[in-house]
Amino acid sequence: MPDALGAIVAKAAAYAVDQRDRGRHLDDLAVLLAAAGGRRGLGLDRLTRRDKQHLHPTFGQLADSGHRAWMLMVANDRAIEQRAADLVIAALSTTSAKRPGAPQRRHVSARNRTRLT
Repeated sequence: MPDALGAIVAKAAAYAVDQRDRGRHLDDLAVLLAAAGGRRGLGLDRLTRRDKQHLHPTFGQLADSGHRAWMLMVANDRAIEQRAADLVIAALSTTSAKRPGAPQRRHVSARNRTRLT
């Protein structure tokens, strides 16, 4: 059974491979982020180059804080999962800052976020 980071990477890989319902994989990934906890729980220092290759496309999608996958959780859980996503995006950015298209967090105001739900 994978740990939190392994589950997140596996779900990111499934997003790339399974074209049938990619939105479901993003939804699942958002829930996994909420369950993973903080920096220690994620264990981002263990990310391999291959892990990062799997994570880039999904976090490119989830970089938008108004994405539908974030709206599945109540506000407190959403804050936890978005903090975890910020940590992952930061970990991806440390090695890919020069890479065009590297995910960067885009924040949506609270007013606009309520319109999206």
